[in-house]
Amino acid sequence: MVKVNRDVVTLATGVSYADVSLGRGDPVRTADLVVAHLVGATPDGREFENTYARGAALAFTLGVRPPGVPEGLEEAIAGMRAGGRRLVAVPPRMGFGDRAVRAPLARVPPNASLLYEVELLRCVPVEAAAVAAGGSAPPAALSGRAPEAPSPEALRVLIMPRSCSSISHRWATSDLHRGS
Repeated sequence: MVKVNRDVVTLATGVSYADVSLGRGDPVRTADLVVAHLVGATPDGREFENTYARGAALAFTLGVRPPGVPEGLEEAIAGMRAGGRRLVAVPPRMGFGDRAVRAPLARVPPNASLLYEVELLRCVPVEAAAVAAGGSAPPAALSGRAPEAPSPEALRVLIMPRSCSSISHRWATSDLHRGS
C-alpha cells in the first residue's frame, strides 16, 4: 500500500490527489518550466505512460500543455514542489474526454479515468528559464500573454542529469484509487 503524508485533496474539477512526499522549494506556478517523471495508468492497471521506462522525463511549461498531457494532470502538478511525489486521479472530462488516445505504452479508451504517479524533479521559475536561454524576463510574463514553451537550448541548460528510482505503482490498494 502506498502511504501518503496528507489527506486526499479533491479540486472543484473533480481531480483528486494525495501527496506521498511534499518536496522543497517554491510551489510550481503557471509559466514555470516543469520537469517530472510520471507513470500513467487506467483504473484496470494498464500503464499507458512511464517516463522511467522511457528514460526521459517530461518537460513542459505549466500553462502550455504538450500533446498527451491532460488538463487534469497539469492542474494536479500546479502547486507541487521539486522533489515532491503525488498520486493523482483524473476524471474523464479532465483527462482525454470522449476520445481514445494512442499513448506510448497502450491505447487509452474514451471516457477513461486516469491515474498518475508524479515525481517533480525540477521546477524552474519563468524568469530563470529566460535568463538561462540568454534573454531577460519574457514579454509574456509582463504582458499577460500565454507563455511560450522553452527552447531546446534552455532545456539543456536547466535539466540536470539525475538518476531516479522508480516509484511504486500500486493503485489497487491506495486510498486515492478507492475514492476514500
